[in-house]
Amino acid sequence: MQRCMYIFLRTNMKNFPPDHTIYKYHSLCNDVLIIDCISDQWWAYIQDCVSAGYCSKASQLLHRHSGIGADCLIVWRCDEQGIQAYVFNADGSYGQICINGARCLVAHFDRHYKNTTHVYEFRMGSHTLCGALHQNTYGISLGYGQILADSLAICTDNTTFSGSFVDVGNPHYIVRVDSVDEALRYAQTYGLALSTHQTFSAGANISFLVEDFALGAFSLITYERGCGLTYACGSAVCATATLLRESLLDNKMYKFQLRGGDCSVMLSCDYVSVYAPVCEIMQGKISSDCFSQTYIK
Repeated sequence: MQRCMYIFLRTNMKNFPPDHTIYKYHSLCNDVLIIDCISDQWWAYIQDCVSAGYCSKASQLLHRHSGIGADCLIVWRCDEQGIQAYVFNADGSYGQICINGARCLVAHFDRHYKNTTHVYEFRMGSHTLCGALHQNTYGISLGYGQILADSLAICTDNTTFSGSFVDVGNPHYIVRVDSVDEALRYAQTYGLALSTHQTFSAGANISFLVEDFALGAFSLITYERGCGLTYACGSAVCATATLLRESLLDNKMYKFQLRGGDCSVMLSCDYVSVYAPVCEIMQGKISSDCFSQTYIK
């Protein structure tokens, strides 16, 4: 599949217009901007931004008032080694991995570069992901994360939290609470302070988890580093599945209730898969001036 897409892109980039097409999608109310078929100059700029950990152009495009507005920007390219994608948060910071964004990217592949299997493998940052169309939803599968600390106490604003620290390609701090109302209140009140706490050298995504093992359903409210209180965080779902791995059954669907809607999660021996609907919102053009060397500096 990567080779076919590489040939397609190389063939069509000869006639690629000076204006760059940008696409906007959402999944579970997380909106995502996607740019593809990009120039060598813009790709070199993106790689420099990844190394620096920040992309000023992403923060401009993602701004809700002075830009297009979205939760994250994904820039991708296909070459003979396969598909490489990078994600940037709303504040311009490099996001490493975004499962909702990856799900939107799979839907983008399926709509505009469709193959007969509807299965797509790509790298986001340094992680290999596999996405597929599944019963009118799109799924992303990735390997389990690593539990760095099963019980980690953090004190902020005279309040002490006890949670688990999990890495799934980006860092997550997960705190169990008794109700969704309590989860939302904690996220609104303490999310920023916890996300930027000195305990986390690179910051962290903060999630408050409500468990209902009897119903096989879980509620999750997340404060994302670089974005703020979010409607949905797919990597937080994967981090939670990693944390609950010993308590859940393989090959059974579990429901995760997020502020932006519900997603389905299935576990297997080697990976976790997250499924949810995706909607394409719009396509548009960015002026070529936006990508000039003088402008992006």
